[in-house]
Amino acid sequence: MKHFTLLFFVIYGISFSILQGQSVSIDSCYIWSKQNYPAIKQYDLINQLHELDIEKVNQQKQLQINFGLSASYQSDVTKLPIELPQFNIPTPGKDQYKLYTEISQPLTALLISDDIKSLKNANAVAEAKNLDVEIYKIYEKIEDLFFGTLLIDKQLEQLELSKSNISTAIKSTEAAIENGVALKSNLAILQVQLKKLEQKIGEAQIQKQQLLRMLSIMTGKEIEKFSKLEIPTPLYENNSINRPELSAIDASTNAMNAQKKIIDNQKLPVAGLFLQAGIGRPALNFLSDSFDPYYIFGLKAQWSFNSLNSTKTEKEMIDVSKNKLDIQRQSFLRNIELRKIQVESEIKQYQEQLISDQDIIADYETILETSLNQLKYGTISTSDYIVRLNDLESARLGKVLHEMLLLSSQYKLRNTYGNIQTN
Repeated sequence: MKHFTLLFFVIYGISFSILQGQSVSIDSCYIWSKQNYPAIKQYDLINQLHELDIEKVNQQKQLQINFGLSASYQSDVTKLPIELPQFNIPTPGKDQYKLYTEISQPLTALLISDDIKSLKNANAVAEAKNLDVEIYKIYEKIEDLFFGTLLIDKQLEQLELSKSNISTAIKSTEAAIENGVALKSNLAILQVQLKKLEQKIGEAQIQKQQLLRMLSIMTGKEIEKFSKLEIPTPLYENNSINRPELSAIDASTNAMNAQKKIIDNQKLPVAGLFLQAGIGRPALNFLSDSFDPYYIFGLKAQWSFNSLNSTKTEKEMIDVSKNKLDIQRQSFLRNIELRKIQVESEIKQYQEQLISDQDIIADYETILETSLNQLKYGTISTSDYIVRLNDLESARLGKVLHEMLLLSSQYKLRNTYGNIQTN
């Protein structure tokens, strides 16, 4: 038992170490979130229902075998109104019986079965495409969590740099106090600033863990156990629109076109061959009062004239529904275009801000380096140094924010176009 317990912890430790050495990409999160989404199970159900629908269509065009039994008592029967002395004309009984088997072969079902299958296929595709639309919505949430976590990581890096600068200033101030050129109050101010930075770091780490837990729930993976999230590579524009909403509209339109063909088929007669064989009293000779075998073979056909009017109305209703879909398509494309303009404007804005961010940071670094030397010799106050340190920290955090927002906007643009691949 001890060996088993030891082996378990060794294997667990190795597995955890492997996870610690791995990183997670945003594309992996897309795929995992789709696989973990509860509605993903509906794809299998759609396929199962589609297979059952096709099986039912195939059954409807097969030979139909029916068994029948009837027993009745009637108030009168067929008989001749005259009597012939030379002939004995039997009169059937008022109680009559029939036992038979009927075999029929539908003909109309054979002709329209392919059209019905096309409709079933189109409906299944449309249902699956609508499910694609629902699942695609989770990718935007994945991006918010992923880039939000990356932003906090970068903020933590900058806060650690500021902490390092404060620690350096504390050492310089301690030396200045020993040399009698600085006051202990200056050291206390720096130590308070260090504690404030440590509080910010702690708050950021809590926010990061919260985002990672949410990301773990959505992906079904323990993201916290991985070493880090990969910073995605910048994306280049792909102007082709592949949104699932458009595919869903197209699929619904195809289903309506298939439905119109089915409506046209309603004008056809319901026809089929049949063979009925059995025994009855009377059978086919209504004047017989004995049980006799019989059979009937023939063709049945039935027209419904009411369908001529109803089919026209149904087709007009489908045309109206198709027009509604076309309007939805135009509205959706308009919204995509507006969102595209907005996101592209954000990308341009962040790119311009990053150009100036680097210059601002370089200037603040020079100022802070000078201020640190001044602090050593007591020519500036600790408060002045902290102000300049905060200026540098703010500039660095601003640059990090703009970098992540630029990257996030590039992926948001890809999402807008619908070019996320998870297959």
